[in-house]
Amino acid sequence: MSRKSKAPTNYVLCEDVGLDIENDFSRIQEAVNELRSFVTEEKNLKVRMDDVFMLRYLRASDFDPKKAFDKMRPWKKLQLHVINTSTLVDMIVKVVYPFLSSSFKERIFFHGNDFSSLHKYVDPEVLPREYGGGKTEIDYGKMQKYLCDNEEKLMELCSLGYIST
Repeated sequence: MSRKSKAPTNYVLCEDVGLDIENDFSRIQEAVNELRSFVTEEKNLKVRMDDVFMLRYLRASDFDPKKAFDKMRPWKKLQLHVINTSTLVDMIVKVVYPFLSSSFKERIFFHGNDFSSLHKYVDPEVLPREYGGGKTEIDYGKMQKYLCDNEEKLMELCSLGYIST
């Protein structure tokens, strides 16, 4: 916080956490500084660095700087779910999988034709019937046309939160 102003003693920043400005100022300032260091370490991420902006994300994350930083970034942790694989792919995966890094193993899932294991990660209501869901089948031609017609807009959306270099 750039200015130290006297706040009412009963003012609570986040009831769930129970931090109050007057008694926990140093703890709040530590959280702001830690969040600011996460942001400065992330290359090409452009966000405001003032205390008010940082506090907004900290309040929404129970004053956990790591959680706040994850909410602040314009991307989510990518997971890859592979389904409908052939026997050859299954054999290759069994040979290669032990050599993959643990962080990669946490993000890639092989379901084969077992859609019940896919449903543990993806709600069946959002999946098409061909993957054991309730939505209509995917029209791949229509999807490809949309992607081609809106390429510039999609590229712009993919670049949000980054500074062009």
